[in-house]
Amino acid sequence: MGEQMAAALTLAFALSTAVCALMAVIGWQRRHRAPAFRVYAWVGMTTALWSAVDIALLHQDTPRGTLLALGAEFPAICGVVAGFFCLSLSIADRAWRLTRRTTLLLMIEPALVIALIATNPWHHWFFTGVHPTGMQGAPVPIYGPAFWAHAVYSYVLLAGGTARIARAWWRSPRRQRRIYTLGMLATLPPVAVNVLSLILHETSIDMTGVGYAATAVIGYWVLARRDLPSQITVANRHVLETILDAVTVVDLDGVILDANPAAGRLLRRLRPSTPSSSMVGRTLTEALGRDPGLLDGGDGGEYTLIDSRGTGIDLHMRVSGLRDRRGDRIGWVLVARDITELNRRRNEAEEANAQLREQLRVNEALRADLAEQAVRDALTGLHNRRHLMNVLAAMDGPFSLVLLDIDHFKRVNDTYGHAAGDDVLVHVSRMLTAGVRHGDLVARHGGEEFVLLLAGATAEDARVRVDHLRERIAATDTDTGGHLVRVTFSAGVAGAPAGRGHDPTDLLSAADKALYSAKRLGRNRVELATGPIDGTAVA
Repeated sequence: MGEQMAAALTLAFALSTAVCALMAVIGWQRRHRAPAFRVYAWVGMTTALWSAVDIALLHQDTPRGTLLALGAEFPAICGVVAGFFCLSLSIADRAWRLTRRTTLLLMIEPALVIALIATNPWHHWFFTGVHPTGMQGAPVPIYGPAFWAHAVYSYVLLAGGTARIARAWWRSPRRQRRIYTLGMLATLPPVAVNVLSLILHETSIDMTGVGYAATAVIGYWVLARRDLPSQITVANRHVLETILDAVTVVDLDGVILDANPAAGRLLRRLRPSTPSSSMVGRTLTEALGRDPGLLDGGDGGEYTLIDSRGTGIDLHMRVSGLRDRRGDRIGWVLVARDITELNRRRNEAEEANAQLREQLRVNEALRADLAEQAVRDALTGLHNRRHLMNVLAAMDGPFSLVLLDIDHFKRVNDTYGHAAGDDVLVHVSRMLTAGVRHGDLVARHGGEEFVLLLAGATAEDARVRVDHLRERIAATDTDTGGHLVRVTFSAGVAGAPAGRGHDPTDLLSAADKALYSAKRLGRNRVELATGPIDGTAVA
């Protein structure tokens, strides 16, 4: 009976060794698909080593040989436990990576186990002796207190890894829970076998390695599924750590329950002396230095906070309510984005645009001024001949054109100088401008000649109005800087009836003839044009 049992155990350990070695090779080949495969390859390799040593233990018949084999087995056992813990973390969190710090921490216990086993003949803390079993007298160790400490530590790691998977199961959507369920079920075979082996360790061979072989098969089936990457969710913590906005979770009392690193950096800007880790447990008002009123039912907005250097920090905050399954509010999520630089650039752009608009307005005014200057006489400020001809060509009757000339103007220049002559021209232009109505036009025709366009006025009306202007100018002295000069003018009037087109040249010619008549008749008078103007009878 003992020989048959030994043969069956040998076969079981051999199959376990072969299966785990195969799983290790496959896992290593697929290590680039996901970090979990790399850890899985380690678990398979160490489990294969464990089972292989179990075969050697099964055929040992001396206490020394048994203890030597156990010295080779327990490092593999420690590797399996640590590997299973890492595998649990990688299944629970797809973004998990084995760090150097975690590796060093996990190596502490195996190093102690190896040291205790190596020095066991001196202190017998790990093994107190060897006891033969009923299977051909195969010896099994009698465990000391150090072994039980190792067992407790191993179960703590197994429980911690299983708890992480259970936590991921609880937080994941219903459709994703099957993967985590299988991950937790994979821990049952080795745990059940190990507990049974510890209870019967003095009468049976430890079969925990075979249990881990079953775990390796289940684990491979879980990891090899195509939809694993989509079913293993990335932990919320890793998601929050990658968000550049400050994310803070507060309860109904405004106490901060959680915050991502960006929120910690914001707090350090506001309160450099306060460690970012102390955000949790403080009120939102304490953290920000003011009550932004975010929790009063609003959706957020823009706020300006003052940092430790007295510089304003512009924040755009969004508030989302958190509710339980019954729909009751249990807190808020605040997302704050630093828009200080954005506002600065926006203000600079607005200032630049305002300056550009002002420059465009100035340029437009300059263009308008230049355009106006182009149709103005530089000395008198009246419209020039060019503008006069354009307006005259576009006018439709009735209106009257008056051409007037200052009498004896050359005598003024010869007697008092050209500067005095300019003063006389300016004085006459001002009085003409003051003496016409709104809508009339006063232009300098050239030299001492001026043209009046009197809208809506007949020739006779124009004659009467111009005669009044003549009398006023004749009665007014011009101060030429030391001399008082009084001048008169002669004028000719040509009327243009309504509803007919008029040639500007013909009208000017008719008015010029009337002006010549006024000059010939003694000057200082107004005469009307006679005869046809472009085929039209005039007064």
